[in-house]
Amino acid sequence: MKRKPGFPPLRAGALAQRILSLPLLLLPLLLLLAVPGVQAQFEVRVKATNALRGNGPVPTLPGISSDQFKAVGFTAAASTAISDNTNFLKQFPAAVAPDSRTLLLLKQSQFGHPVVSGPPLYSLGDVISPPMVKYDGALLTSAAEAAAYWREMPVQKSEVFNQPGGTTSTPSNEDPSAYWSPHAQKVFAHQAGGVKVMWVTKVPQGSPPLFQFKEDQFTVASTTKRPVRQMFWTERGFSCPPIRFNGGQIQTINPVWSPNFPRAVAQMYRAPGSQPLAGEPEEKRTLWPDIVNGLGFLRCYNQEGRIFVEYLGELLAP
Repeated sequence: MKRKPGFPPLRAGALAQRILSLPLLLLPLLLLLAVPGVQAQFEVRVKATNALRGNGPVPTLPGISSDQFKAVGFTAAASTAISDNTNFLKQFPAAVAPDSRTLLLLKQSQFGHPVVSGPPLYSLGDVISPPMVKYDGALLTSAAEAAAYWREMPVQKSEVFNQPGGTTSTPSNEDPSAYWSPHAQKVFAHQAGGVKVMWVTKVPQGSPPLFQFKEDQFTVASTTKRPVRQMFWTERGFSCPPIRFNGGQIQTINPVWSPNFPRAVAQMYRAPGSQPLAGEPEEKRTLWPDIVNGLGFLRCYNQEGRIFVEYLGELLAP
């Protein structure tokens, strides 16, 4: 069953409000949480920061140069051993230091600006749109036409399609790497990195008419255009209080786990030097809603990173 959107603010103590003020994302029911510790991703910009010169003029080259001009073009570069000789003086490039007494060995180096094959198509938390082409590559002229051509929900893992004529198709045996929200009726980029989305036509197409499929591949950035709020661990000696959420129109919270932020970890975090208590149960969950005597609390432990979260309200009638 679908739920209607929830409308915060969250109810929490003064300390919790200072540490975590959860924002609304995209629609009134969506947000991103950032648990501290995630490393920032550098966004690659189309800009040359190192112009490596030879004796001649620097040729005008794109950001990714051919091997012909790799020594003088705007590109990244590296060095390593020049020989497999066991004598370090012959294995690596060497030079005498200015004091004339120290010999410097260059075992490894990297320089030049980073290069990528293509920029991210979406940021974390963005709504993913259906392709602007048909299954055979023919262009669709507008977003409205694409929405009428492709089904809103992408193909799910092991989903079976009954084709006209009595045959069946199972186009995907992989877990979706984008999140379909049955509540918002939209697809969201909930994890960074390479993403695959398999789309299916709303009605049979082609000759003979069949449900047609198209796989869309793209990259999602780990950065987001939406406000990000922090939440700190609440369990096993960590002092941040859990966040109260089920007040008014918010009934529950749906964390959208991913390989980057799994539902549970293989081993519970223990502080260095600490010893488990006798009979102490292990807590391997990462971020989860906890309902106690009708009161809802959001708790987290074990994992650092960024996660997409959905507020849910009351169940809607079917």
